Amino acid sequence: MSEKTIIALLAFVALIPAIMLHEVAHGWAALLCGDPTAKEQGRLSLNPLRHVDPFMSVILPGFLALSGSRILFGGAKPVPIDLSRCRDPRQAYWITAIAGPLANLAQALLAGIVLLLALRAGDAAVEAPSQWGWLVRETTMAYRGIDWPVLEWRAVPFWTLNGLYLYFCTNVMLMLFNLIPIPPLDGSRVVTVLLRGEARAAYMRLERVGLLLVFALLYVPQTNRVLHTLMLGALRLFGLENPAFLDRVLAFAGPF
Repeated sequence: MSEKTIIALLAFVALIPAIMLHEVAHGWAALLCGDPTAKEQGRLSLNPLRHVDPFMSVILPGFLALSGSRILFGGAKPVPIDLSRCRDPRQAYWITAIAGPLANLAQALLAGIVLLLALRAGDAAVEAPSQWGWLVRETTMAYRGIDWPVLEWRAVPFWTLNGLYLYFCTNVMLMLFNLIPIPPLDGSRVVTVLLRGEARAAYMRLERVGLLLVFALLYVPQTNRVLHTLMLGALRLFGLENPAFLDRVLAFAGPF
């Protein structure tokens, strides 16, 4: 199985819990604000089948991943929120929106911590990548009077660390993507609360063409450079900067 296929499958697997927990967080935030709609419809469950949209969660990202598309995109079924049932609809509007990106931030932090622990447990270092990524240490083994080089995988399977690395990157990317202030993305909800009058109405009308604007933005080269820089910054916080591997991931997946 090629490296590209391995990365595609790991990226696809990482995307499912990332988008599912993103939507569950919207529902929990709404419940805390007084709206039990998501709970009543069983959308606070951690069962992926309750959140999976056949096209957006499986067919589209699977096709993009396996076809080598530069854009890996997907989503779960939107969690139903009834602002009229919230105690403070205006406040709930932005709180429920920001809960999704915060859920991705929490997942990224968890993945980063587990990855660090796995690296330490395997006595591994994020350094010059092998064909698959990290975890290669060259030792020697005496055989017939000659010291032969041996590549030691240090007890932690490469796919485990690459999977955690991709899960970290996936959640950071989803957080950044959803914070883009273009309707209907989550970041736009915060901007909407800050606007007044005609400016707010005009901004909300962008939702009709919002996703088209987002896709157009993702194909702008500068967007990929900005996301790459922000991602490297997030990795540096954990001491996990590995530009060579990140370049291969972004070259395959592009921005989310």
